Parts: sequence; C-alpha cells; structure tokens
Amino acid sequence: MKLSIVKKILLQVWLCALPQLISTVSVNAQILNIESFRLEKDTAKVFLGNVGFGIAAKKQTVSVTSYNSNVNSVYLSKLHSYMVLSTLSLIKIANQNVLSEGYAHYRMNFFRKKILSPEQFNQIQYDKGRGMDNRFLSGLCIRYRILYNNTWSISANTGFMYEVENWSNTTEHKKTALLKSTTNLTIKARITPTLSWYMITYYQARCDENFIKPRLITDTSLQFKIANKLNFNTQYVATYDSNPIIDIPSLTYS
Repeated sequence: MKLSIVKKILLQVWLCALPQLISTVSVNAQILNIESFRLEKDTAKVFLGNVGFGIAAKKQTVSVTSYNSNVNSVYLSKLHSYMVLSTLSLIKIANQNVLSEGYAHYRMNFFRKKILSPEQFNQIQYDKGRGMDNRFLSGLCIRYRILYNNTWSISANTGFMYEVENWSNTTEHKKTALLKSTTNLTIKARITPTLSWYMITYYQARCDENFIKPRLITDTSLQFKIANKLNFNTQYVATYDSNPIIDIPSLTYS
C-alpha cells in the first residue's frame, strides 16, 4: 500500500513538472548548437532523426500557454554527412507573446572522416523576445578533427559567413549585411559510462576593425544516464555581444 502511494505521488510530481521541463529545454535550445547534433560514426548509409512537440497551458490570474517543436535529422553517406535542424518556441501570457523564437539550419560536411574537412551551412532564425525579426546567413568553414577516441572528441571549425539581420524595438529598426568570421572549439568527454560532459565556444566577429568586438557564445552541459532511455541533463548557455545592433543587454544567459 505504501509503495503504491509513493508511486502515485511521484507520478503527480512528474506530470506537474513535465510542462516546465519542456519549456526549459526549448528555451536553451535556441542558442544554435550545431555541434551537439553531430555524429562521429564510421558506418555509412545511416539516417537518424527525432521529432519533438510540447504544449502546456496554465490558468491562474492570467492564462499562460507554451508551445515548442523540433525536427532534427542526420544522414551519413560513405563520404559525407548532412544535417537538418529546426525548432520553434512560443510562450504566451494572456494574449501577449513574451517569447517567440526559432531557427532552421542545414549543413553539409564533405569527406567527414578526414582530419580536415570542408563544410557549407545555411540558416534562418528569429528571436522576437530580443528584437531579432530575422537572421539569414550562409557560410563555408573548415573542420579540424583534433582528437577522436572512445573517451574524447575534440574539434575546431573556422571559416566565413555572410549574415543579414533585421532588428527592431519600440524606438528603432536596423538592418545589417556583413561578412563575418566564425570559429568554434568543441569538446566532448565520456567521463564515466553514465556521465558525459560537453562544451562548445563560438567566436564570431566582423572582418574589419571590429574583429576584436566579437559575439561570444559558450554552451556547456552534463548528461547523466539514469536508464537505457532516460537521461538527466543540465545545461548552461551564455551569449555576449560586445556591439549589439540595437539597445539590448550585451549579456544573456540561461
């Protein structure tokens, strides 16, 4: 009898927490983290993907509704790899959108097994909460596979992208179209059979005198395997833009 009561209590706690967990995962995912979806496999003709959907509603003094969805897929051919990633997130309080953001990203990695391999990528993104009406970019980079074994995976990417952005708030609207450099360092570590650590840091900057005024993004997470299909994940993401296009805080984190 006591065990049955405990199970019921745990189930109620899980059902109450689930909408908030869905919302938190969605918000954190908006910092584009392509490397977290990359597969390091020696096999070929492999297609993997996942589709996620979440919706939650809460009614107290005002109504709160959250919605999120994502579609991610990876195909590994004998020589190359292809990734398509997308996510949407919306949170409404009463009839006002307090969070509305999303992105779609396509990336090709040519000769993926080599130490040096070229990549081409395209992206569309928006983040209404921060004032980003839209962002379009297309770029090329070289991936350097520094270390890869059963415990560690370390790589670096560097290249260029052409980025078009539209930002606005209640007092201003600005558009930029710039050539930028983009560089990142990725570290994945399997600390124990049940504990993994992941970190990626981006340095993105204009190719002029403002190169020393970059956009910095750091994403780090720990994943603990509880069961075969159940993981606990904790994540911290910080973005610092030393020269924001409109008047918004330079530092954001979640």
